[in-house]
Amino acid sequence: SKAMAILAKKAGVFGMIGGQVVDIEGCKNNEMEDRLNAMYKLKTSALIEASMMIGAVLAGANEQELIVVEEIASNIGLAFQIQDDILDVTSTVEVLGKPIHSDERNEKVTYVTLIGLENAKQEVALLSNKGLLGFDTLGRKNEFLLELIIKLITRER
Repeated sequence: SKAMAILAKKAGVFGMIGGQVVDIEGCKNNEMEDRLNAMYKLKTSALIEASMMIGAVLAGANEQELIVVEEIASNIGLAFQIQDDILDVTSTVEVLGKPIHSDERNEKVTYVTLIGLENAKQEVALLSNKGLLGFDTLGRKNEFLLELIIKLITRER
């Protein structure tokens, strides 16, 4: 089925598995933003894309709507991951529920180390707005999904 094909593509070498490999290999300071974007898109966005696209397929979305949903999910996934970078720097163990400053300790390049905290926050806002605007273009009402998207990109943990 179409839903299974989406899951297979987003989970495989050109999706979550590929992103995890890039993450384990690591991005050192001399590598560029495009590698970080690629890793985030593969590792995090692919999972959100798969979830949203499968839901759209099962709800009867046409091909054009599916393309829009994939773009929305890509923006939301990237915003989610950048927010994760931000929280690693700004949060506390008590609030976040996991160790903080782990990216720094592991010498990982993140959006915060690459473009700075304020620019990373602006990027989250930009990507979030793009995702939400895309959602509006679908012309379908889904308050639960809209609330979930907002929670993903504004989360504190």
